[in-house]
Amino acid sequence: MPDLRDGQTQIVRGSTGSPYEIKNVGGVYSCSCTSWRNQSRNPAYRTCKHLLDYRGDAVEAGRILPGGRVNMPGTVASRVERYWPRAGVAAVPSPAPAPGGRAMRHETTVTKLAPKAAPKVAPKPAAPHNAWTALLDDDHPLAEPLPPPPPPAPANDSVEAKAAASDEPEWESRVELVRAEGDAAPEPIHAGGSAAAFKGVLLAHPWDGARNVVGWLMSEKLDGIRAYWDGRTFLSRNGNVFETPAWYREGMPKGHHLDGELWMGHGRFQETSGYVRRMDAHERWKDITYQVFDAPSVKGKFTERLAAIGTDIILPSHAIKLAHRPVVSIDDLKAFVFAVEAKGGEGGMVRDPNSQYVRGRHESLLKVKSFFETEAIIYGRQPGKGRHVGAIGAFECIIPADVTLRAGGKTCHLKRGTRFEVGTGQSDRDRELNNPRAADGCMITFRFQELSKDGIPRFPSFVGYRDYE
Repeated sequence: MPDLRDGQTQIVRGSTGSPYEIKNVGGVYSCSCTSWRNQSRNPAYRTCKHLLDYRGDAVEAGRILPGGRVNMPGTVASRVERYWPRAGVAAVPSPAPAPGGRAMRHETTVTKLAPKAAPKVAPKPAAPHNAWTALLDDDHPLAEPLPPPPPPAPANDSVEAKAAASDEPEWESRVELVRAEGDAAPEPIHAGGSAAAFKGVLLAHPWDGARNVVGWLMSEKLDGIRAYWDGRTFLSRNGNVFETPAWYREGMPKGHHLDGELWMGHGRFQETSGYVRRMDAHERWKDITYQVFDAPSVKGKFTERLAAIGTDIILPSHAIKLAHRPVVSIDDLKAFVFAVEAKGGEGGMVRDPNSQYVRGRHESLLKVKSFFETEAIIYGRQPGKGRHVGAIGAFECIIPADVTLRAGGKTCHLKRGTRFEVGTGQSDRDRELNNPRAADGCMITFRFQELSKDGIPRFPSFVGYRDYE
């Protein structure tokens, strides 16, 4: 079959019949299977049996070698290593590819397997029928049986499990990804050092909609790839080196560190990701700008570091200082974010003007996206922890009907029966165990920023009880 063109995707079937998507982005081939995703090697050097079957062993080996056998599944490594010239062993000649690019096999082995017994299917648990269902009218959507909640995921503290649950790009190093998580005490970053000694970048918390950020500096949240200039080369947020052309590094300040984003324009994140992770300094770098928003090697507060960019620190033509302006009011911030989203951007960033540059997540940098707001019904409550012991920790909520929400330039669809927890935004009075407004069956208004891949509201925050009508 024909090979994939740049940007093309193809659905293939695995050995169990499960569909997987393989794609080519900028010459980097990927697969949606767990075998491809869970490899810790550079994405440009990853492969799996689905890519080998589709493109052919010889073609794939020629693409990823000399990556060698590094953190690759055993069966896949064995197939690829046939074309790896190890010390003292002559390289095995690559068989000629079949028409369409698929390599011919030297031999075929057929193994007969006994038919598998039909799996036992456990009966689905009955839909919850708590006291709150009695408060609903017979024609209310929730009076009908609801789908059972999904079973809790098994506890798994492995690096692969944490990386799979993350929203970060899959091509980042998993070990580094876990290291960057959490809210550990931030540490300053200083000039000097190397990629091996790189300790990460400043990461943002989401804005909760309540914190007063008037007087902070706001800028557009770009949908690009984070890049740190260490005075010699560009590094990803986890310390991986970007293979940039020599001309792209020329003119960059050799005595300073810069923090910014590799960006090709609105709505081009996937394209940008594919190009910057390639292991060759290709010509498409001419379409990628470096948007600079901080200078970590300059001592002082953020306003002083920002002022040094473009004055004390001279930038080449492909490096652009990102525009910032003060937040006049919360309405001003919301209008700015709506305008960015309307033109295809992600939202906004706000920064404490007096803050230092630290590594790790820190409250001095907040990401702002327009909030969706809708209603949900309480059907349970989680006990409080810490200072909320003896009170309500979170409301267990359910969406009563399908709803389409719009905020700024974004749209999302919430499905009836979606279950989630709301644990922030409540006052101490709202959390009282005997609060009648927080009983099962009561309706609340909540807001959130976006949906997870499973359609669950992310960062839901309590707004109020909807008992005023």
